Amino acid sequence: MPPEANRTPRSARIEARIAPDALAVVRRAAELQGRSVSDFVVAAAEAAAHRTIAEVQIIRLSVEDQRAFAAAILDPPEPAPALAAGTTPAVTAVSFRIEPLGAAHDRKGFCCGVAALDRYLHELATQDIRRRISNCFVACDPAGTVAAYYTFAATGFPLADLPAEEAKRLPRYGMLPAGLIGRLAVDQRFRGRRLGGGLVIDAARRAAGGDPAIFALVVDAKDEAAAAFYRHLGFRPFVSRPMTLFLPVATALRAVRAAAAAAEGA
Repeated sequence: MPPEANRTPRSARIEARIAPDALAVVRRAAELQGRSVSDFVVAAAEAAAHRTIAEVQIIRLSVEDQRAFAAAILDPPEPAPALAAGTTPAVTAVSFRIEPLGAAHDRKGFCCGVAALDRYLHELATQDIRRRISNCFVACDPAGTVAAYYTFAATGFPLADLPAEEAKRLPRYGMLPAGLIGRLAVDQRFRGRRLGGGLVIDAARRAAGGDPAIFALVVDAKDEAAAAFYRHLGFRPFVSRPMTLFLPVATALRAVRAAAAAAEGA
């Protein structure tokens, strides 16, 4: 293939129609800057494009929205007692470690009693990680046995989905950033260890520690039993989707801080 065929064109052509009066204004402005009409139009269009992109990317808050944003961060809702229990050392540090799923983890023996959740960990989780669809984190006991897992991915939801008392605390954005706990399961042998709350707390810590801002954790409950479990941890249903629930990250972190303060005072 000739070398010319691989060369990137140095410029591209655009065409536009303009009214005679507008063209006269453009010509006068180009003359004042000592440019040709085409150079002036291209420079002006590029400058306008940069301004438009900046206006979309930069978030500007009114005084009222600034106050609402600060209040939501500094005074989040009280965490549920069950969520605070998930911050105990037996869950988060001593008996179990929570870490990203890796090739060294033996997943074959994991059984939570729900075939779809078991199959996902056995066969599909690694594919989703490789494709950057979601990440998977596992809780392991001191022997390395996988006792529980959850998946975590980016998502978002409309501000209008929040209950009115929650929405009024926030700036009036169309969408809010969130972290989706797509799947969460505990092996039948390890039930009753508060691992579910521990995994939610771990997700909140990862959400708070990442560079992108995440306002809330979101879950899609597969049935009423799952929804009741998440409500017990302090999750609240969306207005239009009662089986999809949310928990502000700030509320979960408040539980972590409360547990840490209690441990220091003990």
